Amino acid sequence: MRTGSFASRINIPVVAWMTGALFAFVGAATAIRFLGSELDVFEIGSVRTGGGLLILLVVMMARPALAGELHIREVVHHIPRNLAHALGGILWTIAILTMPLATVFSLEFTAPAWAALLAYIVLRERLTLRKGIGIALSMVGVLVIIRPAPETFDGLAILPLGAALCFALSALLTRKLVLTRSVFTVLFWMMVLQLPINLAGAVFLDLKPNVSGIPSPGAFAAMALLAISGMLSQYCLSKALSHGEAITVVPLDFLRVPLIAFVGWFLFDEAIDFAVFAGMGFIVVGVTYGLIEPRKPDGGTGSESAASDTLNNSRKIDRAHAD
Repeated sequence: MRTGSFASRINIPVVAWMTGALFAFVGAATAIRFLGSELDVFEIGSVRTGGGLLILLVVMMARPALAGELHIREVVHHIPRNLAHALGGILWTIAILTMPLATVFSLEFTAPAWAALLAYIVLRERLTLRKGIGIALSMVGVLVIIRPAPETFDGLAILPLGAALCFALSALLTRKLVLTRSVFTVLFWMMVLQLPINLAGAVFLDLKPNVSGIPSPGAFAAMALLAISGMLSQYCLSKALSHGEAITVVPLDFLRVPLIAFVGWFLFDEAIDFAVFAGMGFIVVGVTYGLIEPRKPDGGTGSESAASDTLNNSRKIDRAHAD
């Protein structure tokens, strides 16, 4: 009886979809790390966005009604968001190629804190004491992870922090889009707009001049993994958010850090850095306590409920980071 009561409190669909999302996020990062020996950051971005666009076109062929949601005259509204997101994706990819995976994932989770700060500075939204505490705890977590002393500070830490800031700005710019447009529409224009950016970088910025020829079979396998994982992570996270609020989904999302730490140790011989987990603890508490507010029981449209809706919709799209 007690077991049944405990099981009844578990949101099985959320756990199931988040399990898929976790493995998809880790799969995308792992594929990027493997591709780094043969492709540069823009070529990797081209694989991600090109593969994602191909998958979306196949989905649209299977469901022709989705084409009716796309209007070319609306593309201009998607440009600012995708410029911010594209820059974040570039910084995130470079970080994945140059830093321990667990460190990158941990610092990336500061995006909600940056979003709250940007909303206060740019949109003049009210900064409550609760949000202030959440931001402060997140920043303490950053300091614990990067250890800003001359003998321990790694300047590369600015890469994932810059990516998180770009993703936060992208999330703010997504707010108006998701009010009147479907996730499919935003994802489709995301791939269409970011693919030329990556292709241009790959063609005009030869970042790997000494690497030429056809990619190895292993690289082709990693390309397929990146394209599939990138879109699967978006889909699984969207489904998880459709079955539960952000206050339920986000804590499960934090499990990516120990999972990617294991992958980094097992596949790439990365040391387990307990300072990263300590800093991540501060970020977890800061985000879950101060920056994610559950929906009001009456389902009202107050500011707290609206904040939850915004984060739900933004996270459906902006996991991406680059993923």
